[in-house]
Amino acid sequence: MVLDDLEEIEGDVNNENAEEPAENAVADYRSPLQTLSESQFMRRYRLSKQLTRDLINILTPHVVPPSRTSAMTIERKVLTALRFYSTGSYQGITGCDKNISVSQPTVSRCVREISLALNNPEIFNQWVHFPRNIDELSELRHRPTGDPEFPEHAYVNRKMYHSINVQLICDVDMKILNVNARFPGSVHDARIWNQSNVSRTMENLYRRDPNNVFSLLGDSGYPLRLWHITPFLNPLPGSPEERFNNAQTSIRSIIERCNGLLKNRFRCLIKDRVLHYRPEIASLIINTCVVLHNMCITNNIELLLDHDEEEILDDGIMHDFNPPPLAHVGGNVDLEGGRALRNHIANNYFA
Repeated sequence: MVLDDLEEIEGDVNNENAEEPAENAVADYRSPLQTLSESQFMRRYRLSKQLTRDLINILTPHVVPPSRTSAMTIERKVLTALRFYSTGSYQGITGCDKNISVSQPTVSRCVREISLALNNPEIFNQWVHFPRNIDELSELRHRPTGDPEFPEHAYVNRKMYHSINVQLICDVDMKILNVNARFPGSVHDARIWNQSNVSRTMENLYRRDPNNVFSLLGDSGYPLRLWHITPFLNPLPGSPEERFNNAQTSIRSIIERCNGLLKNRFRCLIKDRVLHYRPEIASLIINTCVVLHNMCITNNIELLLDHDEEEILDDGIMHDFNPPPLAHVGGNVDLEGGRALRNHIANNYFA
């Protein structure tokens, strides 16, 4: 997920206390929920009309209501934010969209307010979590924590632009079970994994009952463990190891399709759309898009692109196939256990 140069401060910082006259906030507003057809609405805001109404109801207790100094309704705030998430552009909202035309500082404030609301654990945990039928995995639920501090240069990735390295875990339906958007673009995938709640919880689950193994699938940039299975390196053609790798790659392609769908639906996340926000706010926006993505998956919302949009074929995933040497609890015992499990699967199911 791409960030602007961190010297660029989000548009609303210098306008934090700026208040627009109440009459300007409501002038000529025509609700897109009333004026657009269902397909027009979905192309523009990505959600269906009914799901948008449901979202407004969910957010109402968490969003500042209209007042004498700010007459902007919650509906209009939500639609303004949705339009930004779907396009990643202020220009499409500030004047060009006749339904919700507002100033750029107002767009920025709406994005912040709605993003903060959707990151509220009461809402976030309802939509982004591991399966609840595994008691230990309930520990993965989102909770407020102090984000690590990183210098500006840490956000410059190996392709030399500012970004956040986002860890996603999804199921076979492309519903995202976990998101970690707290680390800069230069941080290796393996480090993010080893410092994540998911890694600790999967390890604890195994150590409590070694006979009840649950494994995640990752690429070779991650450490091999009993609870995290990676491919064989350089398998012989036609071997069980190669067939195992092919099957594993086929399953792992789901996360790549999931990432592509997420970015096609919410284009503020793509490389060509730069988030003009500091990292902590950019992380909230990423989390917000994940929540909205899961809402769409749960409600079977079709992705309809606007007429001037093209499908994004590049999912933006950078694979780190050479993990740095890291210390792990249990050391080689866990590594050898992972190898034994992987060999067992290859020899018994792909021989």
